[in-house]
Amino acid sequence: IEYSASDSAIFDVSQDKLFLYNEAELKYKEYDLKAARVILYRESSIMEAYGIPDTSKAGKFIGQPIFMEGAKRYDASKLRYNFSTRQGTIDMGSTAIEGGFYVGEKIKKVDENNYFIKNGQYTTCSKANPHYYFGSPKLKVIQGDEVIAEPVYLYIDEVPVFALPFGIFPN
Repeated sequence: IEYSASDSAIFDVSQDKLFLYNEAELKYKEYDLKAARVILYRESSIMEAYGIPDTSKAGKFIGQPIFMEGAKRYDASKLRYNFSTRQGTIDMGSTAIEGGFYVGEKIKKVDENNYFIKNGQYTTCSKANPHYYFGSPKLKVIQGDEVIAEPVYLYIDEVPVFALPFGIFPN
């Protein structure tokens, strides 16, 4: 594991934890993480990353986690990932998978190809505020196969156009 931080790196020997503060960066195999705060639990192979509140802008955060897993990029407000099991959760996150863009309140990676997204959106529009998207309280993404949503709503310019009790879409 390679790591750096612009402020400090503190290793708590008694609890086997590494704390990185300000512009923290952690690299391990194909993983690359950048965030304002990082905690690595060495014994359990779990890492957590957070942004810090911006004191000049209420409700805004700086240094929010950017996690690269090979070519896959995950943006989040909070991230927790287990290097051993390759599972993790992302709060208020977004990622791109196979030409589509996913945003969700919580994104959980359960294995290499399966993601569960709470209060999620899916679109192929690359704009920060997409012109259209499918929204659902529960999304399951099976990479290379399909997206399952229950229920699913189509939004155009933030206006719900129609709803279905469930939807299964090719991915």
